[in-house]
Amino acid sequence: MARRERWDRTPEDRLVGIGYDLLGWAMRHRAVCVAVLAAAVAAAAGALAYRSRLNAYNEGAIAAFDAARSPEEFKAVVDDYPGSTVEPLAIFYRGRALVDEKKFREAGEAFARLAAEYPGHYLAAPARNFAGMICEQLGDWEGAARNYRAAAEGDPRSFVAPRALLGLGSCYEEMKRPADSKTAYEKIVSSYGAGGAKKEAESRLARAAAAQQPGTQ
Repeated sequence: MARRERWDRTPEDRLVGIGYDLLGWAMRHRAVCVAVLAAAVAAAAGALAYRSRLNAYNEGAIAAFDAARSPEEFKAVVDDYPGSTVEPLAIFYRGRALVDEKKFREAGEAFARLAAEYPGHYLAAPARNFAGMICEQLGDWEGAARNYRAAAEGDPRSFVAPRALLGLGSCYEEMKRPADSKTAYEKIVSSYGAGGAKKEAESRLARAAAAQQPGTQ
């Protein structure tokens, strides 16, 4: 076919020609095509099998989590189903159950683990806040301040952020750092709407201001 005749063909003619060329190539390389097709089918089957196993794994984890009540049972969920969708929940509720049993150090370790392994999880900020409360309970003001600050700064939009700032201000008061406690309380007033945390922060600021008045003991 002359050069001019080749380019005079319609797009449909050229498409058909390409199709015939591909078909001819496939016929000449049948073994390669069969191998590629078999590999694609095997990969698809493997993906489906993996998804099925993963769904079954997570369903088992959910069932175990729903049945758990004690720290030991929540720990079993974590140990038996690592990486499952409910693992961070099981760690968090294990910490809560340990608090109920007044095992504060173990609870603090559970909350710290959750915050470290799942920093982007929605329970990370509450876990850090609980860890701060536990440190405060144990008189560890530095540790409490560190956890409260992480809870407030890690997710400022979290519902625990203003409460964490209150805790942070309290820690600074205990550590005789009035300027830092004032900054924490002012952050609540300026960044969070009307609510219990804001009212408490305003009350603490007013109390601190009154204490600085001449003649105030």
